[in-house]
Amino acid sequence: METLYEYAMRQMKVSISHYFELVAKTCNFQKFDAETFKSRYARQMILAGKSLSSEGLTGKDCLDAVSRVEAVKFDIEKCVSAFVYESSREYVDTLLNKAKALSGSFTNVKAEDIRKNSFLVPIWQ
Repeated sequence: METLYEYAMRQMKVSISHYFELVAKTCNFQKFDAETFKSRYARQMILAGKSLSSEGLTGKDCLDAVSRVEAVKFDIEKCVSAFVYESSREYVDTLLNKAKALSGSFTNVKAEDIRKNSFLVPIWQ
């Protein structure tokens, strides 16, 4: 497994790739249609860039939400980081569960487990 930092760095690269794809699809985040919001990452990134949440929204809901905030300046940092933060939260859950299982609910960390799972040291600390 990767450390959280390694995982987040890899996700940042994926996010930047998605960002450039969306730049091309939306004419620099100026033009949107229902097709724009088909993928989860597009919904998440575009709405985050407008300081909105995409949770539970359909493509049409996203289009309506973005049209209501046309005057709000698009925030590139929020756009790109939303994808990284969301996927990293899921990875943190995986790391926490593994650390908890190996350490008897964080009560007993064995040297051998630390050696084999050094990526969990920040969690055990």
